[in-house]
Amino acid sequence: MATDLQLDFDIEQITDEIEKKDKRFKLILFNDDHHSMGQVVKQLIKAIKCTAAQAMQFMNEAHTTGSAVVKVGGEEECKQARNILEEIDLATDLVEEA
Repeated sequence: MATDLQLDFDIEQITDEIEKKDKRFKLILFNDDHHSMGQVVKQLIKAIKCTAAQAMQFMNEAHTTGSAVVKVGGEEECKQARNILEEIDLATDLVEEA
């Protein structure tokens, strides 16, 4: 039989998990002077499953402005995309949306 304390803990844990799933994150790609444009585009396509045209837009935005938001989504999907971008040492950041 569960105690009140255990039930409170279970409810708190479930609430935390729901809130975590509802949080949205932004994956930011920073300008890169060490890779060719083609390498960046190829890695973006691999990481975020976008078209070549979309990857070119993201790459160009990061190149001209210093950074580009390349993905908005759940924490895990953004982390997976970030890991792929960082396979070739592209500079990224992952921030929670306000």
